Amino acid sequence: MTILLTENPGYNTYVNSLILAYQKAGHQVICGSNNFFWSNIKPDLLHIHWPERLYKWYVLRKPGKEQYNYIKERLEKFKNSGTKIIYTVHNLLPHHSNEQDDYNFYNLIIEYADVIHHHCPKSIDLVGEKFPKAKEKINIVANHGDYLIDFKKTDKYSSRRKLDIPENKFVILNFGSQQRYKGNDLINKTFNKLNIRNKFLLTAGNFRYDTFPFPKNYLLKIKNHFSEKSNSRTRKYIFRSIHPDEIPTIFSASDLVFLGHTNGLTSGVLNLAATFSRPVVFPDIGCFEYQMQEWVYEKYKAGDADSAKISIEKLYSKIVGSNINLNNSRWLEINSWDNYVNKILANFN
Repeated sequence: MTILLTENPGYNTYVNSLILAYQKAGHQVICGSNNFFWSNIKPDLLHIHWPERLYKWYVLRKPGKEQYNYIKERLEKFKNSGTKIIYTVHNLLPHHSNEQDDYNFYNLIIEYADVIHHHCPKSIDLVGEKFPKAKEKINIVANHGDYLIDFKKTDKYSSRRKLDIPENKFVILNFGSQQRYKGNDLINKTFNKLNIRNKFLLTAGNFRYDTFPFPKNYLLKIKNHFSEKSNSRTRKYIFRSIHPDEIPTIFSASDLVFLGHTNGLTSGVLNLAATFSRPVVFPDIGCFEYQMQEWVYEKYKAGDADSAKISIEKLYSKIVGSNINLNNSRWLEINSWDNYVNKILANFN
């Protein structure tokens, strides 16, 4: 089978892992949105992720109706050539979206999909409520997948020395692109409330300023510059893109991973935490709890710093008391990429 994946391999190793799993299963994989728009290939399967990467990044058509019609034309051409289409749902809409155009393009992809792939059963209901056409499709669940592609066994204390973090600290990791919906303010507020004497907050990921109004954008850049340069005994900030080679050091240096999302459907940070055997605290939203089945976690009410504080302190007590099992073998088994690909391909035999 020839599979056209509308993504390229890169820093997002979710995509890299999926490509390798398809190839391991004996299939040819062709990548990239350029092949969606320009190639004459007739794949057996077209696998679409993040629709906005098609319509927002394609600049050769005017935004809006012209882009919409061209993408519709391409989808129609694939369908007429016998290509089956699967759409993987990562988000209900692009983050911070309030535009009708975003809804229209997402709805277009759903309209042409033969199968809609979700990362949890709850996603099926949420997508169906927002996009009624989705209820008419084949909806399947295949777990998100692990990040063993990034895994490297790394010692906690050598990782801390490398990052200049004291060895005796209880390190809470806030990882990934720092965007408004990921609750950076909530994370800092919660951290300040914690009754943990040796607490330390490690924040690592590129800070997205473009979603803030200009005055706040400017002030945040100044604040973050000085935060990175500070010699705080309780915090370390790395506000830049994180290369996959740096991930083992960052996760190995941590004791617990904390997500501050105010909204969202899925998060790769959760699966990174489980892959690196790090307990995790997250808000009770979207697929988050389903992603962490068979792993060590506590959840809290989204947007509630007091609820997050209680969850972190509860997990902290278990960690320092060695009252948890950090063997992630069962989680890795049910979240393998072989399982992911097999569940998808079972719909196209």
